[in-house]
Parts: sequence; C-alpha cells; structure tokens
Amino acid sequence: MARLRQGVLLPEPLTALALDVLALQQHVDGLPALLTPDVSCGNKTGELEGVRHDVALLERDGRWCSVAVTATDLADPDTGVDRGSTVWPVVAEIGAAVAQWLTGTGRTDDLPGRHRP
Repeated sequence: MARLRQGVLLPEPLTALALDVLALQQHVDGLPALLTPDVSCGNKTGELEGVRHDVALLERDGRWCSVAVTATDLADPDTGVDRGSTVWPVVAEIGAAVAQWLTGTGRTDDLPGRHRP
C-alpha cells in the first residue's frame, strides 16, 4: 500500500485508478468505521472462514500512512461457528488510533531511537 501511495508500484494512470477504487470501498466496518470526516481513507477488506483483514491508506493534510490488520483463528474448530464479525469493532478502534496519530495527537516522533522515514 505504501508503494502504491508513493507512486512507485504502477504507472501514474494506474496508480490513480487503484487509489480511486480503494476510496470507493463499500465495506467500511473496519479501519474507516470511526474516522472523522477530515481523514480520507481508501481500504480493502477481506474474509475467509475464520479470517478477517483490512488494509488502508489514511490521509489528512498531505500526511498519510498505510495500516494493515489481520485477525485469524476466528472459527471454532469444534462447532465450526465463524466468529469473524466480532473483530470489526477492534479493527475500527485501530483505524481511529492510527488516524489520531496521523493528525498529530498521540504522535510518537519524539521518542528516542531509530525512526523510519
């Protein structure tokens, strides 16, 4: 996702198309669910039996980040019941926390040690 947003994964027209498609995602129960209107989001969710995931690009005021969440082992092996839907509220909270970091509240840039660009 980061390479897509940086424009190095695909030619420019395809990059724009891919970002537009992500922005039109209709399944927004995960990472984008609790975002404020000033944070834009393009995401892609996925489901398999016992697995849920969401990956997103979040952006505000020209600052952006990519975030991915994967939850596994959500199906009960004895009953076969898939409890995957129970993780979406937690995924939404992760999205909100990342957006809070992105918008400047809760930043960790001033922590000691090595930082990624």
